[in-house]
Amino acid sequence: MANFFSPIGWVVIFALICSVIESQLILPSHLANRDRTEPKLKAAIMWNKFQGGLADGLERFSKNYYMPFVRKTINWRYATAAICLGVLILALALIASGRAVFGFFPAIEGDRVYAGLEMPEGIAAETTLKAARRIEEASQRLNMEMTEELGLSAPLIRNALTSVGQKVDRNGPGEPQGVGRSNIAEIVIDLAPLKERNNISAKAIANRWREYTGSIPGVVKLSFDADNYSAGAPVEYQLNGDDVDELRRAAEDMKAQLSRFTGVFDIADSFRSGKQEIQLELLPEAQPWLNPARFSPAGAQFVLWFRGSARTTRPRRHSCHGALSRK
Repeated sequence: MANFFSPIGWVVIFALICSVIESQLILPSHLANRDRTEPKLKAAIMWNKFQGGLADGLERFSKNYYMPFVRKTINWRYATAAICLGVLILALALIASGRAVFGFFPAIEGDRVYAGLEMPEGIAAETTLKAARRIEEASQRLNMEMTEELGLSAPLIRNALTSVGQKVDRNGPGEPQGVGRSNIAEIVIDLAPLKERNNISAKAIANRWREYTGSIPGVVKLSFDADNYSAGAPVEYQLNGDDVDELRRAAEDMKAQLSRFTGVFDIADSFRSGKQEIQLELLPEAQPWLNPARFSPAGAQFVLWFRGSARTTRPRRHSCHGALSRK
């Protein structure tokens, strides 16, 4: 998103600087030294004629066409209001019926395709790396087949990057993201420019990459994204409930129903089981001899597991977000 808003900020700053210079330095000088005599240069005379003709034309249009039209609309004000209301209803109906596609923040393709991988929480980094290698192999197959299919003189994929433990920052190197997670990985392929790849879209390449990768055993979420700027998933549902098991079943049923639609892919949910919490309490007979001076925290927990009491807790309310993409 920073790549989208940053140029807008620079353009606004540059425009304001030019406006200040014009209003404070150039304009006062022009007004103070304005010459009302008739120009003698041929270019100045032609320019004055052009300006005068343009002003006269606008004046004629205003008097002969615009003002009579305004008078008629005022005289027939109720009919004018009805026509405007009908046009507004028609415009809204075109959007609501889907005949006119409207996107408040449409996704913009780039020359990179991102493959995001998420494995179960707590899995070893080696297992995540093994799954990422499989996605890499699919990208290599994609590169060889599409380069030959399109008849390109240079490889379709120019560079590839795999990150395990952290996601790739799409805005370039940034601040450190802290401790990584062993269950996530992201693979990025840098494509040839659009003209050099026969104007084939990055989304078509992402779909082919998804097809070559197939299903990975044990994966929680696998998505392929070719958008440089995006406001989020095209379709998103939110489920709330007090019963975590029922919520999990509802999410699975919804994903199964959505997968039946043609063109729907990257169906995922945000429900994560997480880790179990154990709360340990001391029995009265253990309190006199179990103290920090004799036992480390780990040793005390080991003793409490056999001589104390333990109970697991889980939150009362859970929520699940689901997102999907559609061609």
